[in-house]
Amino acid sequence: MSEQQQRNQTVAWVLLLVSLSTVSYIAGKQGWSVDPRTWVTPSVPAVVPAVKVTAATYVYEKDEGGVPPAVTAALSKLNEQGIVATVFERNTVNGAGQVPTQYVSPLAEASKSGLPALVVSAGSVVVKVVKAPKTEAEVMGAIR
Repeated sequence: MSEQQQRNQTVAWVLLLVSLSTVSYIAGKQGWSVDPRTWVTPSVPAVVPAVKVTAATYVYEKDEGGVPPAVTAALSKLNEQGIVATVFERNTVNGAGQVPTQYVSPLAEASKSGLPALVVSAGSVVVKVVKAPKTEAEVMGAIR
């Protein structure tokens, strides 16, 4: 841990202790009983930052079957929504004999879970991999 991180952590602890002391003092002045062991966490759900899906790639092996028609229809709908939705046959290479750059990560992730698979990405980060989707609902559900 760097010196700056240690200072930040120390400041955070001091602020927490000052806050707890202030709450105890105010509560005591009001005649309230303050026992931190009985405090409960508020029932407010944690805020999870939304991830903007930018791409969906259906990776498959042509010798094991093609792309299901429902998946093709769903990918078309995703394209209409502004999400780059493509299919990629795992043995496809460019003129240099290499996997095209945009498919390197989806191919690696899909291969881990087994083909066919739908790889959903937000920029260069893989958000989700769905093994062998067959319906439009499965594809659309992976985007949410």
